[in-house]
Amino acid sequence: MHFLIQGILYLGIGISLAGCLYPNKCGVSTYLYDDKEAYYDSQGTYREKCPPNNVMNYRDLGVKGAE
Repeated sequence: MHFLIQGILYLGIGISLAGCLYPNKCGVSTYLYDDKEAYYDSQGTYREKCPPNNVMNYRDLGVKGAE
């Protein structure tokens, strides 16, 4: 019975916090829209820089194809 109550509690917390995190191209953030910085360097190469304030970055997790 204790595990059932604990499971329901964790499920309720998970559902209530699920709307606070958004996946984007750089990782998972608390913002709906990406704050990714896009620019051209001095040689004309297009660069993108992911914001440091993500909850987690795909690059740090070792996801293939991450910037």
